Amino acid sequence: MNKNKGTNRTKDNGEVFEYDCEKYLYIGETDKNQMPTGFGVLYTQGQKYEGNFFRGKLIGLGRFINEEGKCFEGIFEDNKLVSKGTIIALNKNNKRVEYFGDVIDFKKNGKGEEICEEYKYKGDFVEDLRNGYGRLEFLKNGDLYDGEFSKGEITGKGLYIWSNKQQYKGDFVNGIKHGKGKYKWPDGYEYEGEYVNGIREGLGEYKWSDGRVFKGRFKDGKPDGKGKLTFKGKTVNCEYKNGKPTVSIKKLFKEESKNDW
Repeated sequence: MNKNKGTNRTKDNGEVFEYDCEKYLYIGETDKNQMPTGFGVLYTQGQKYEGNFFRGKLIGLGRFINEEGKCFEGIFEDNKLVSKGTIIALNKNNKRVEYFGDVIDFKKNGKGEEICEEYKYKGDFVEDLRNGYGRLEFLKNGDLYDGEFSKGEITGKGLYIWSNKQQYKGDFVNGIKHGKGKYKWPDGYEYEGEYVNGIREGLGEYKWSDGRVFKGRFKDGKPDGKGKLTFKGKTVNCEYKNGKPTVSIKKLFKEESKNDW
């Protein structure tokens, strides 16, 4: 700092130092060497820090606003936000998002809680992104996800519950059902098996509300291929095409079922 460009004046709370040049402006308390020490405000290249200083460094409780308008509040040490802190910013939808939790190098790292008018998330973060285990509540539509995240996306194993009480527990890739999982409807229907890009595809087991159970292959979300059909304690070999049995349920079991696919 070029002390020759500074001006000194006295206020009731002690010595106040004001420094103005091309790069930054500091207004606040200083020590006997005119280094920022105590409370002050520092403006530099579109950024602002308001809080405590010691010998020119950010130390103690403070608030930092970067050139993007993102606000960081908490305890500073050696010019960095340490331990737990608060981060306030706008997301891509221009909605205010508040975060409280672990912060390393001005990024969400560790465990924390994030909330805005669209959602509430509590869980793990790595480099500002949801990563690890967490619980995500969608405040507008009432959906809930509890499970694993990777690089900000719902990826891994988890449980998704829709507001209409349907639920899926299993594998996700980028928010889509992919791998193995179990889907349940509130009226008693169930599917457990393989998914490809959100669609029932591969080996699986489907249960109707009337008690029928088909175990075999699925395509485009429907039974398709050879398998076994169980109904009222009896199991028979069967074949489905595009969700429909090639032989009627009546012939297979010699009695009528309430429902078809």
